[in-house]
Amino acid sequence: MPGTIGPKKTWEVSFAGMEGLLTSLLNSGVTVYAPVERKDRLGRYLFARLSHPARMAWNYTTTSLPPKKLFAPPEETLFTFETGKGEPLVKEVCPTEPFVLFGVHPCDLAALDRLDAFYADSPAEYRWQAQRSRATVVGLDCTPDEHCFCVDMGTMETRHPADLFLTPLEQGWLVQTYTDKGEEFLNNTPRERARESAIEEAAKRTGEKRKKAAGRLKGSVEQIAAALSRSDEEFWEKYSAACFSCGSCNLVCPTCHCFCMEDRLDVSLSSGSRIRKWDSCQLAGFAKVAGGGDFRPSASSRMRHRWKHKFVYLPRRFGTAFCVGCGRCTRSCPGGVDMVSVANKLLETFGERVE
Repeated sequence: MPGTIGPKKTWEVSFAGMEGLLTSLLNSGVTVYAPVERKDRLGRYLFARLSHPARMAWNYTTTSLPPKKLFAPPEETLFTFETGKGEPLVKEVCPTEPFVLFGVHPCDLAALDRLDAFYADSPAEYRWQAQRSRATVVGLDCTPDEHCFCVDMGTMETRHPADLFLTPLEQGWLVQTYTDKGEEFLNNTPRERARESAIEEAAKRTGEKRKKAAGRLKGSVEQIAAALSRSDEEFWEKYSAACFSCGSCNLVCPTCHCFCMEDRLDVSLSSGSRIRKWDSCQLAGFAKVAGGGDFRPSASSRMRHRWKHKFVYLPRRFGTAFCVGCGRCTRSCPGGVDMVSVANKLLETFGERVE
């Protein structure tokens, strides 16, 4: 995963200019996915195909599902097959048309960055890479709520892998481009080179955001990992008592990537399809194997595994935690399990003394 990369160019675009850009994209038939308010739950948001610029939710805090769903859907057909007298006929199903992913917050950009590294690791997952190459990614700055801990996870100012990134100003947008694709995206949009005052205004906003969201975790990622290695079964039994093993935390997480396969046959048994679906390590049957064995029969063992996966196992391979501080798991948990509270109690119980 690359380190901090500065923008190629920095522009100012008016509010009207940005709305005009969205209007032009939609009128030209470009597929745009963006955060919109859910019709079934007002005040909640999701990434959906944008039908009109007015539906774009510029000030959303988070979405119910992360944008990874546009590259690895909750359920997708990998290929179809037909059997006959000769060799089976297999046809891969893989969308190829380009699209724009608009309005991705820094924590979700950090998640995409981690998944890019994960799926590029040998043996590389070519479908993820193919789907990522279809997208132009437009980042958007955010306002954290009480569940966000992106500052503590070091993701609050993530810009990679956005092609361009938008920060709101009093009179428009500060637009930073990071790739050639990002520059081309603005080709027909009225813009001016950013003034120093605009850059300073954006930096002030970042500072205020940092003050609002910092210090929720009482230790570093490294301290959490060390505390995890010393934690015992009693601790996880206590904090898993509220867990319903429903898997919601996994399904809303922007970096979780477990899946299962399913073959679906027609009634003649002569054709069908192979389906890949999201799975969850928190489900009761996730670790069951042939013969009736179960490596993680208890909710406590599954919860501990999830935490070690985020803070120990994957950081060993990729050098960074696979939690980005978005807070979705806490918001979605019907049992009220709070990621920050558990982490702080873990540090208090098994970590080095943290002031």
